[in-house]
Amino acid sequence: MSGAKHSRRDDQPARAEHRDDDVADFAAIDSIDYYGSRVDATRYDVVYAWVKAWAQRREGRTIALAGVPTINVTRDDPRFKAAYEHADLVLPDGMPLVWALHHAGFADAERLCGPDLMEWFCRDAARDGIPVGLYGSTPQTLSEIRTNYTRRFPGLDVRYTYSPPFRPLADDEEAEVAADIRRAGVGILFVSLSFPEHAFWLARQRDRAGCVLVAVGGAFAIAAGELSAPPRWVQRAGLQWLFRILQEPRRLLKRYLVHNTRYLWLIASHLFGRSAIPRKRTLRSARRLAD
Repeated sequence: MSGAKHSRRDDQPARAEHRDDDVADFAAIDSIDYYGSRVDATRYDVVYAWVKAWAQRREGRTIALAGVPTINVTRDDPRFKAAYEHADLVLPDGMPLVWALHHAGFADAERLCGPDLMEWFCRDAARDGIPVGLYGSTPQTLSEIRTNYTRRFPGLDVRYTYSPPFRPLADDEEAEVAADIRRAGVGILFVSLSFPEHAFWLARQRDRAGCVLVAVGGAFAIAAGELSAPPRWVQRAGLQWLFRILQEPRRLLKRYLVHNTRYLWLIASHLFGRSAIPRKRTLRSARRLAD
């Protein structure tokens, strides 16, 4: 991206490590507008510094993930776009978005996918004494996650789990859910709901639940041991979508074929001059996350 600049302090740690500097060191995060979708340029250590501060103050915040399907749905649905625009952080889940950030000048931007975020947050929350919760999936899956993660991360306090019914909750039911989350004292709530409903749920609950709501996509199945995470080389190559299709072809084949085809057409339309959307997008102004 022309004119995009991103500085990195020499003393910052490697990927997925945490530092105890005051959160004021990370007072702003830049983002790009990639084909109409906001994507924040950041790394795990920066994200966790903010999450820790928010969780300890019991602030209502939301963290969303952005991938190729996000780009397509953002262009189709103004409500979905608004929900993502109002999220406190929108992290790059898919490698095409990471490559776009690198092209924009953010060489240190990392892919922060749901399974990794959930694992790293739980590891650091156990160390820092931050209670966590789980929202979504089935009771059996939630039980397996609790068992696996409390064994892997001694001291992890899983204060709350809820498997919602397979129907939209009424307003009074959602209000009761938010009250239960607050009463449990959850600092970080991991949310695994269907796409794109998760975006609307996060937006509705942000100011009611009193914690950091983190969308983690299909991470629950991996955390429970029901599915395997793709190897790192597959993720770096941007082929995690193919890995997931091979694991769940009946559920995911149509979804990925539709979204990937639309995305490739969007790129091709730009390259051949048929799209008015520029490849290089203007940087959003740095946002003060402490507000």
